Amino acid sequence: MAGVYGACRCGPPLTAMFTGLCLAAGLILLCADIFRKRIPLKRMVFYLSVWSLIVLFVLTGYERTCTVLEKSPLKTCLDRSVQAKVHGTVTDISLRTDGYLITISNSNASFDGDTFDSEKIHLYTDNRIEANGLIGSKITAEGRLYPFEAATNPGQFDSDAYYSARKVDAKMYVSEVAVSGSDAYSASLKLYYGLLNMLCGFRMRVSKGLYSVLPEKEAGTLSAMLLGERGLIDSDIRKLYSQGGIAHILSISALHVTLIGMGLFRLVMLITKNRRTACAATVVISVTYCIMTGSSVSTVRAVAMLCVNMLGKFFLRAYDDVSGCAFSGLLILAKQPLYMFDAGTQLSFTAVLGIIVMKWLIEKQKIKNPFLLAFLPCLSVFIFTMPVVMNTYYEISVYSLLINPVILVFMTMLLVSGMICGTLTAVWASGMGAALFFAGPVYYILRLYEEICEFETELPFSKIVTGAPTHAGVIVYYLALVFAVYVLIKIKKKQGLLLLAACCVIFIRQPGPSVEIDFLDVGQGDCAYMCREGVTILSDGGSSNVSNVARYRIIPFLKYKGVHRLDTVMISHLDADHINGIIEMLKEGYPRIGCIIVPYNADKGHEVFELARNSGIKVEWACSGEKYGEDGRISVLAPDMGRVYKDGNEGSLVAQTCLKDFGVLFTGDSGADSEAAYAVKTDAEKVTVLKTPHHGSKYSSSRKLLDLIHPVVAVISCSKYNTYGHPAPETLERLEKTGTTVFTTPECGMVSVSYDGGKVFRVRTFKEKEDN
Repeated sequence: MAGVYGACRCGPPLTAMFTGLCLAAGLILLCADIFRKRIPLKRMVFYLSVWSLIVLFVLTGYERTCTVLEKSPLKTCLDRSVQAKVHGTVTDISLRTDGYLITISNSNASFDGDTFDSEKIHLYTDNRIEANGLIGSKITAEGRLYPFEAATNPGQFDSDAYYSARKVDAKMYVSEVAVSGSDAYSASLKLYYGLLNMLCGFRMRVSKGLYSVLPEKEAGTLSAMLLGERGLIDSDIRKLYSQGGIAHILSISALHVTLIGMGLFRLVMLITKNRRTACAATVVISVTYCIMTGSSVSTVRAVAMLCVNMLGKFFLRAYDDVSGCAFSGLLILAKQPLYMFDAGTQLSFTAVLGIIVMKWLIEKQKIKNPFLLAFLPCLSVFIFTMPVVMNTYYEISVYSLLINPVILVFMTMLLVSGMICGTLTAVWASGMGAALFFAGPVYYILRLYEEICEFETELPFSKIVTGAPTHAGVIVYYLALVFAVYVLIKIKKKQGLLLLAACCVIFIRQPGPSVEIDFLDVGQGDCAYMCREGVTILSDGGSSNVSNVARYRIIPFLKYKGVHRLDTVMISHLDADHINGIIEMLKEGYPRIGCIIVPYNADKGHEVFELARNSGIKVEWACSGEKYGEDGRISVLAPDMGRVYKDGNEGSLVAQTCLKDFGVLFTGDSGADSEAAYAVKTDAEKVTVLKTPHHGSKYSSSRKLLDLIHPVVAVISCSKYNTYGHPAPETLERLEKTGTTVFTTPECGMVSVSYDGGKVFRVRTFKEKEDN
């Protein structure tokens, strides 16, 4: 059977795709306008000038992005954790539940006898260091230095891309730290660091003050909402808010900035009766608040729009929301073009565009109903951000449409009370009583939010797993949305609603191949997902070196694929590197599982079986000769009934599944002794893909097995720097002599094999192989 080999990566980000679409549409319209009728020379010059500016904008943006994408010397050389020493200037400090997160800039790292320059490094340290007044100081730290992890599976969070946009090259867990003072700075730089120290100190005093008047969980949540201290959020609260579809309130956004900015503007106007003084004070305080809270994308966008608004008032000019939004976008991208690919940036801007459009519709339709005035902006944000949410989280929360208006009703009271409470604890030593008074509403509102989210998660269909949308679906969605808004503005409600209904195209998924097997990169472990003619199967799911492997790799992949249910889960044996992810999924309750197939000789008292029984999942105890699934699609080849195996690895469940001339052999951690027994039972002519036994150990993949089955493709799942020497050179040599093409997850990331029922199958890898 012939194979086609290639490499695949995640598709282009939505923003880049939309930019290209808009440029193409603009060129088409320009050409159509020019050739349709005679255009005066003046207008033609205007058109060409505008188009030249657009092209210039794109070219300069591309050049700037390419420059930013160049890796620093540290990032180029650091591909695994090392013991290192780092040195740099402290530019930011954030609180965490277990200490501080210190950002050092203009830094370098020394390890393996070399020193490498870096732009920024994150240091995680405990409370031993005195953080007050530390910004601007030189710091030297020793500890374990880690690179940020790039995604190696679809759906996996790409930490490397996230921190690259923030110009952070690595992170260190500090064991020793020393402050070595500061260089002789210029007067302006001293003033700048002095301002940062003052703001950082005030932020920490407010945060610590909140802990003195509120329980730990509520204090951490409020610190994140008001001060951007996301490291203080309780993990259970973060998860609960995310499940409830209200995680956005944990970030500083337009609501915070508008409340502070416009409130301050009206207050200064009331006191001074001077419009320009009020505008200037609002701009200064808003920018200061943005710097103090960490200058996240959503905060910068909101503050930039507020500043444009204030400048309009200052010069007696009308403010335009779209212009303000465009200005803030250019400001953000000029500083860091990579923010274009950031999900937070996309969500922030699509949300504000949704609010702007709904504002137009409300004015056009002259809606006065207070319920609709509260509900329609939430609906608009939901509709405009849905493709980005689906492309980022691969699921949507339907009930968030109903609970977000309720959440926002109390949000103003929460923020105002929280600001007063935090300020009192920071600036007035005797104001504890007053701070406690204002902490009362904060506590009960946050408790209400928890109760609402907990109630919502108990409702049926609280989360709908959608999978990643297709690019064509996203384009058609937004085109239909634009036309629907245009028609609604023209007061043709029925036609507009019909066009809005056309947006459901985003939920349409392309039919997949007859058989697709995805061998996930889970580090030192095994996990393979197979979809055969609509039936879903998971073979193993665990890792010995990736913590919470289901939460961070397996579950995101399944959601990316839009999987609601696994018909069958095969467990080869009960070693942690094959099963701990399955245990996580059973505890999480996602996805639903039809049945679990395990070797008959497995320990029946294991935790996984108790979890399966509690969830009502059927467990099948399998031995060689048995078949499972419709038309016996899964044939069990091992273990043999009654045979005594020297260890759990040798007693692994071995299974084969075939469709026409295409077949896959799942082998667990079986060794040469076990291979000799099941090799003769395989349908050798249909072993196209071999899941290489025991991560490529030299004691597996024996010559006898390979000579009998002659696999076309072998996939080895292991960690790049494992201590077992996997894959063994002997194993690779045996596979090469058999004429087998080998793919390893350290080199390739996820390996995907698809077959459509013909004579050719296709192999794609998430990363390019080094020899491509």
